[in-house]
Amino acid sequence: MASLPEGDLLADASYLLAIAQSDVFAARFVPALARTRVTSVNLGEVMYKMTERTRRAPQQVAAIFGALGVTVAPFDLAAAMRFPALKAIDRRSRTDQEARGITRVKTLSLGDLCCLAYAQQQKLPVLTGDQHWLTLVADHGLALHILDYRDPTLAP
Repeated sequence: MASLPEGDLLADASYLLAIAQSDVFAARFVPALARTRVTSVNLGEVMYKMTERTRRAPQQVAAIFGALGVTVAPFDLAAAMRFPALKAIDRRSRTDQEARGITRVKTLSLGDLCCLAYAQQQKLPVLTGDQHWLTLVADHGLALHILDYRDPTLAP
């Protein structure tokens, strides 16, 4: 059984949204939130989606995750410079999915790019619920440590 790596982690919006929805798989890793960062862009995505779903003000959403110990990391130009390389990986993945006849092709959103670029820049493992990212590592050369919070073999 694998465990979360020591040191800082980066949370994807999908993981934080799962925490907000009391997902039992996500809840296993709540103690790790004190050593977890989220990019300002990804927190914006969480605030937008939670405000839509729960009518909570963005400030309330930010306060919830702040109280849990999550640190907000600014997203900068140096990280954004990684977008072209990430989009090249994304194109290879898309081409591969289409060649295999997959009708619901998975691609990277702007929020995904921000999270992955920051993780590369800071050399951080990423806690996410986006299983598509695992295929980018395994099949398309994405050099990152991606952890799926739903993986039953992953221990806190």
